[in-house]
Amino acid sequence: MKQLGSSDINDSLEADAFAISEKVYALITELPEVESAGMCFRLRFKAMDLTSSVTEALASIYAPDAELSLSVARRALASIRQIYLLATKVDYIELDPDFMVIIDRSVKSIAHRMAEARTEIDRSVSEGIKT
Repeated sequence: MKQLGSSDINDSLEADAFAISEKVYALITELPEVESAGMCFRLRFKAMDLTSSVTEALASIYAPDAELSLSVARRALASIRQIYLLATKVDYIELDPDFMVIIDRSVKSIAHRMAEARTEIDRSVSEGIKT
């Protein structure tokens, strides 16, 4: 497991989270005005959740904190993905396959890191170490 507490923009998940958020902010300008209180608001909110939660997970000292932050990031990413796909289905924007690759890669990375955190938590519990 990556050493907890070593937040670094060179981390691939953190770089992807920032790339996703940047793309989301660019997409917002393409959405119709009628969506400013709907899709735009939700996308902005979830983009901020994603980047801040990933950064917090990487900076966490304790595995339970990292697992919780990663869970928030996973939910934010799922929302971004679904809102993005909806926006493509209603013809507000065109589907960008490269963007979907980044999203899918991030989902896998988060799942892997959550499993690592869970393993660390379980190990600590079995050894009687307070996490």
